[in-house]
Amino acid sequence: MADAANATGYTNADRDRAAIEKSAADATAQLEQMSKDYKSSAGYRAEQLRAQLEALDADGHFLGQELVSHGARSQRSALTSQLAKAEAEAATEIKEAFSPEARVDNAMAGKVDHHGIETTVNDQIPAMDFTAEVQADLALGIRPELVREFHATGKSGLKFGHVEGRYWLDRLAADPEMQARLNAGDSVMRQRFRLACMLVSGRCGDATPEEEAAHRNWLASSPRQGR
Repeated sequence: MADAANATGYTNADRDRAAIEKSAADATAQLEQMSKDYKSSAGYRAEQLRAQLEALDADGHFLGQELVSHGARSQRSALTSQLAKAEAEAATEIKEAFSPEARVDNAMAGKVDHHGIETTVNDQIPAMDFTAEVQADLALGIRPELVREFHATGKSGLKFGHVEGRYWLDRLAADPEMQARLNAGDSVMRQRFRLACMLVSGRCGDATPEEEAAHRNWLASSPRQGR
């Protein structure tokens, strides 16, 4: 590889230097985008309005005018009203940005909250870990709609999903050949094992015991149930 690089006049050092320069340029562009995003946010407007109100509080001349001038009082009132509106909008932005749906949308696209900033709310796992988990499920070939539903709600969205998942896991437990394939890293088995686990843990709870038993019997007699 070094010989090939030298033959073209492009050395490994040149390659490493180019990679470092690209990484630095990407980081600069990301920082610029983050700054641009923040300055267009309600949170930034609220910060600016607070600064303006603090400046008025520190202005002795204005405070004197406020005692006798309706215009001065109106100026403070207008800024206070704008601040309340900006703070309300900022709270909504935060709620929407870190909602389960927004996090799943980012993760499905391989993105992390807010250009790589690690943010969590309540018991959410770190964004990078969450994105990696979602991307791993997609890489296994699990249907995107099921991945989205499971990671957004904790449910599979399938009435009999937990029955099918449990049925497959029971078959796995009784079949040494299936176990051997899974342990060997067989891609199909890894996908089916992960899917079964998601279906079991994502139980929707809207099927009766009788319906569950009937569906399990149907699975046992269905020719589509292969390894």
